Amino acid sequence: KVLMPRLRLVVMIHATTIAHLPDRFVTGLGCRLASEVWCDSEASRAMTKQVFSRDARPVSFLLDVKPQRPRGEDRTPLDFVYWGRHAHSKDVPRAVRIFNRVLAVHPHARFFIYGQEGPATGDIRAAIAEASVPGAIRLMGAKPPGDFPHPIERCTFFLMTSRWEGMAVSVVEAMQLGLIPVVTPVGEIANYCRAGTNAVIVDDDDAAAREVMSIAADACRRETM
Repeated sequence: KVLMPRLRLVVMIHATTIAHLPDRFVTGLGCRLASEVWCDSEASRAMTKQVFSRDARPVSFLLDVKPQRPRGEDRTPLDFVYWGRHAHSKDVPRAVRIFNRVLAVHPHARFFIYGQEGPATGDIRAAIAEASVPGAIRLMGAKPPGDFPHPIERCTFFLMTSRWEGMAVSVVEAMQLGLIPVVTPVGEIANYCRAGTNAVIVDDDDAAAREVMSIAADACRRETM
């Protein structure tokens, strides 16, 4: 940009939290130099305005997800799935421990965790080791983007307890697949996931586990959500 002042730049922002000081510096510099700033959601747009004092606009997008959506009766009521990074910000160990509360009451429940190993994998394995039923939680490895292999189509709940997010594309994908999100209300998730209507919102972990079990026991409510 210094060498070619007429070069037009666009900064893309897809989170609502600054990760660290270098992130703040580089993103702030980018926002000052860019012709436009685009965000993946209204939540990240509001953060950009507050933190970097820069007007931005959300960019609408459609996800190329056209899977076969099984009927509610074809799903396994207490099968859970997660796909995403093994990053500390995703807090997958918390999701595992919520599932462990369900597993203690329903030993036939299952949790399939997709994602390439990363910084939080050790903590995830430690949480898995606390499960009352060995083998009930499976690390499935990386999931190719746009591909939703078996047993994803048989699951009922998408369980993700992120500490922060932007749009949270994986949650949108899960909803397009007909899964019920069990999620923390961070980033744009708070705008499109509505407690008791199309999602379970995680605040208290025990309460979230109880609500999941109540939904799993009620076929009509599951199908409606």
